[in-house]
Amino acid sequence: MTYSSGNSGYQSAQPTSGSSGPSFAKSGDHEGKLPRYLSIAVVVLGLLAYFLSFGPVINVNSDAGPPPGPAHHGAGIAFGALLAGLLAAVGLLPKARTYLPIVAVISVLGALLLIARSVHISDNASAGWALWAILGLTVVQAIAAVAALLLDAGVITPPAPRPKYDRYNQYGQ
Repeated sequence: MTYSSGNSGYQSAQPTSGSSGPSFAKSGDHEGKLPRYLSIAVVVLGLLAYFLSFGPVINVNSDAGPPPGPAHHGAGIAFGALLAGLLAAVGLLPKARTYLPIVAVISVLGALLLIARSVHISDNASAGWALWAILGLTVVQAIAAVAALLLDAGVITPPAPRPKYDRYNQYGQ
């Protein structure tokens, strides 16, 4: 039995000249996008917290009478989250300055004030589901704002992008 030495229609498994390794994305694009994505998350979380503040934040026990102090409604309970979200939205505009330090401070302050508010509920009232949802959103917003600030300041660096595997060009042409 004889075999021909010519090409039988199959490609050889030997890599030819050309790129045989994985191709990598530009790292400059990746570093610039992560703080922007975190700022978008701050905006979305702030708006969600504001809209949830119209839900049942504080449930008042009607048997014990009216609650002492100011009215217990949620209209201003997510003020810090909303303000941080609006400032982050302004920073996302094409030619606007970013206010990441101010956004981070306001979002952390809003989360801390909301934590204090949730701890100090009077005896004749209880926390509603909206208070816990807003609390979770503001804590996540504060984490995202601080992470965006630290990335923008260069204190932390974003993870390296994963190499793209080009399955069609792995052996060359």
